[in-house]
This record gives sequence, C-alpha cells and structure tokens, in this order.
Amino acid sequence: MWNSVSRPPRTWTARPDQWQSCQSPLVQPSDTYQRSLSSPFVKSSKKPSASGCGSACWADRGCAARIRARARADEWRMCKASWPHGCRADPPGLWKPQPNGSRERCSHVGQSNGTERMTPPVVSVVMANFRGAAHLARAMTSVLAQSERRLELILSDDASDDDSLAIVRRIAATDNRVQVIAAPRNAGPAATRNRALDAARGAWIAVVDSDDLIHPDRLARLIAAADAAGADLVADDLVYFGTMPQGQTLLQSLGLSAPMMLEAAPYLRSNDPGASLPRYGYLKPVIRRTALAGLRYDAGLRIGEDHDLVLRLLIGGARFLLVPDPLYAYRRHAGSISHRLSVATVEAMLQAHRALPPMPDPETRAAAASVDRQLRRALRYEHLVADIKARRWRGALPRLFDPAMLSRLAESLRDRRSRAVDLPQDATALSNPLPRIPQPGQAWDQPPAPCAARIAAMAAQGGRLPFGAPSWAVWLSEAVVDASSAG
Repeated sequence: MWNSVSRPPRTWTARPDQWQSCQSPLVQPSDTYQRSLSSPFVKSSKKPSASGCGSACWADRGCAARIRARARADEWRMCKASWPHGCRADPPGLWKPQPNGSRERCSHVGQSNGTERMTPPVVSVVMANFRGAAHLARAMTSVLAQSERRLELILSDDASDDDSLAIVRRIAATDNRVQVIAAPRNAGPAATRNRALDAARGAWIAVVDSDDLIHPDRLARLIAAADAAGADLVADDLVYFGTMPQGQTLLQSLGLSAPMMLEAAPYLRSNDPGASLPRYGYLKPVIRRTALAGLRYDAGLRIGEDHDLVLRLLIGGARFLLVPDPLYAYRRHAGSISHRLSVATVEAMLQAHRALPPMPDPETRAAAASVDRQLRRALRYEHLVADIKARRWRGALPRLFDPAMLSRLAESLRDRRSRAVDLPQDATALSNPLPRIPQPGQAWDQPPAPCAARIAAMAAQGGRLPFGAPSWAVWLSEAVVDASSAG
C-alpha cells in the first residue's frame, strides 16, 4: 500500500478489492488506467487533456497497491506550480501527491520511467532517518540553506514511529526540492539509503545524517574542490558535538592543513583499532554519480555500511580527496547506531569484509588480512559480552582467560566511565587570530581541526568567540549552541 496512513480528503475512492487514484495531475475525470497481464506498464486508450502535460497515463502492474484511476478532476487537480519543475509523467505509484502539494514516493516500485521533465540537480542529498524527529528539522534546514541551490533533498524514512514524517511533510510543503520516501517497514540504514540512491538524479550524491548539521557553503566547496582535483569522492572533517565526549574532530590526529588523496590501503587499515588512524568510515562523502553507477550499500549491514561502500569504490579505482575543512557538525549521543555492536552486527561486518573484490596491491591485501583478524577478535569479544549479560558462565569463562579479551573488556569499562573531558571554557585557549577559510581545495594557513574542536567544546559550555572570528568559526559555534539549547 501507500507509505502514508492517511489519504487526501475526497481525493481517493476505494473498492474492497482495489485502490483508485489518478496519477496525471491534469487528466480528465474519465481517463482510466488500463491493466494488462502481459506488460507491467500499459498506455491508456484515453488521451490526456489539451491542458495537461502531454504524457500518457500508465498502469503499474508491479505495484502492490494495484491502482486504478477514477477521481474528480476539480478535487484531484494539482497545477504545475505545485511540482518542483513541472508535471511528472511517472507510472502511478511512483509518487503519491499529498494534501499539502508535496510528493511522497511509493516504495513498492522502482525508479521512474525517465520521462520526467525536471532539470537534474547538481547534487542529490541523501538523508536516511529512523526516529530522528528530535533533530530532523534542523538537519533538513541546514541542507536546504546551502549556497548551492540546485539540489534535491531525498529524505528516506525507515518506518519511524515518531513525528518524523509529519516534520518532513511540513518542510516539504514549503520547499519543493524535498522528496519523501517512506518505507512500510524497518529495513536498516543501508536499505533506507539505497531507496534514496535509486531516486537520486544529481551529478553528485551527498550523504548527510538526519541529526547532523552542515555549513551553508559545504556542498559548493566540496564539489568545486573535487572537480579541480579530478576526484570521484570528496569529504571534509567532522567536528564532534552533542552529549558524548567532544572537543575533537575526526581528522585531528592527522594535523591536516592541505587536501590529500586517500588510498584504499589506509582507508582499510583505519578499521583496525591498532592502526592509530582516524576512522575514515565515519566520513560523509560527496560522490560523483558516474563513479557510483549501480553500486549500492550492503543491505545486510546495520553498522559499517558507509565504510564498506566507499572501500569498494576505492578498490575499483575511484579517487578520494580529503580536505581539512571543518564544515560538518557530527552529533554524538548515546542513541547513535554507530556505537552499538553485537554478535549479529560483527558477523555481518566480517561477512561483508570477506566478500570484498580482489585487492589491487600487496599493501591493500596486507591491510585486509589485518582487518580480518581484528573483526574475528571483535566477534569473540561480542560473544563474551553476550554470555556475561545472559549469565552463561560456561561460555564466558574460557574467553576470560584470553588476554586480548580481558584487555578489551577493561578498555570498554574505562570508556564507559570517562564520559566527561576537560574542555576550554573561554577564548584564551584559541589561536589568535583564528585561521581564515581558503578557496575551495586550497591549503589552510594552519591545521583548522584543533581550533574547530575547541570552538565546539567552548560553545557547548557557553564560551564565546573572540571578536572578528571568521565566518566558519561563527557558524560552528552557533550550530553547537543552537543544537544544545534545542536538546
């Protein structure tokens, strides 16, 4: 059925065996969709009205909703202005018109038939959501406020049972660049993102989480830097904020002040806790659509799906540009799915790792072997934790004699107790003057990560920036303050 519990008033008529609707916004009331058992899409014998978009009506036999059209045109009609760039000519079921004029995709069918008249956007922003109502509006607003206006925001909801869809539809009613995909049942972040990727039309694909914030110039800068460098992927630094320990950025340990190319071997080694590298899998890349092609997230992964997708791109020869710009505010909180491992999630990660394509060189093969060992060790540890929680001492005791397991257990306990860190509370801890943001893809005067980390930490504790702080620092400080005050 449709991904909405409600339907437009007096817009839909139903028979016990069939939903009835009209797909083309300007067809005459007598137009009907003809169904055929021999073809999934069959043109109607009725012609569209002269005032319509000129497209024929279609019947989608593959949609589980089994739609037929019969509706009063004066009640159903949606003018071209209510669509982002004109009338769509997709088969029925691809897009469900909402009472507020926004669009919502039916997850029972695949991509459109390619007859739409929209001009493709420069970038499609993919935002997966599950029970993210608390932070969803601010995340969407930060995307829609980008200086690169030629974008589409595809919000793919994974059957949330909170107010997420109501929030999304309210925003979609005010900005026709928003597309909504609502799943009928929960399938995990990988499958949820894949639905959005199937709908994306932009030359670039950007991934933004539904509880994070991005700088207004982020997308424009990343795309410009990637084009200049001939890169297929590009990502910037993540600045941590939220209820978890903060005062750092993801790439801070690199001391990065200029862009660098990230190869498959170091990206793979970053998944090894003993490698002392940033966890590159947390990066939120912007990906050239031609490089992504038909590649999708592994739907069997609930954790690590981002790392797996990018790694497969790199193994296939994609070029990944890393820039030091601290323009992605990454929220860390106790409910983040990225921090929850279990026997099942680690087993899936190990299976996906062993299913990777052949490694291109000895360095990458050695890194893959090291990660395989670490994943097997992580799996033993998760079995130990599961046995302890279930009081299965016969299974837990043998593992407790493993020094690696004892060390990891002690590390986990220390991490649980160290939720607070010493953070600077005034601007005296900042460099003076703060570095100015360079042109896209150019080097900074100094590594910006330490300053960005201190700014986020200060803002969380009510600290103030020095007078004349650069715009990127002001944005970061205000983003953290606003997010903290909003809960």
